[in-house]
Amino acid sequence: MCTIEYINFRPTLPVMDLDKSVVFYRDVLGLELTTLAPEYELAILGKGGAEIAVVKNVNPVSQVAYLYVKGVDDLYAICQAKGAEISQELATHPYGMRDFVLKDPDGHVIGVGERLAQ
Repeated sequence: MCTIEYINFRPTLPVMDLDKSVVFYRDVLGLELTTLAPEYELAILGKGGAEIAVVKNVNPVSQVAYLYVKGVDDLYAICQAKGAEISQELATHPYGMRDFVLKDPDGHVIGVGERLAQ
């Protein structure tokens, strides 16, 4: 019998300006820089079980990622205060999620949500 344990799933987003992206994910979403590899023009940021990698690309194509958190209301307030481009306001959905959507400096769509107790 095969037993598989899933540990983590980390998206890698192409970005035009690595430093600008690191600042956004660190200062707006509160992630911590865990890896900086200038030779690969790559940075990895994370907190708890959440991670995201950003890699320099001269023509990034917009991607979509979703960040699950506890405390979505607090993070929403921080994102508003930091001037993040919020494309969908914080809302509660009938399928048990409370979330909002923002865009990073390269136009990537980032959903941020919290599962509600049912």
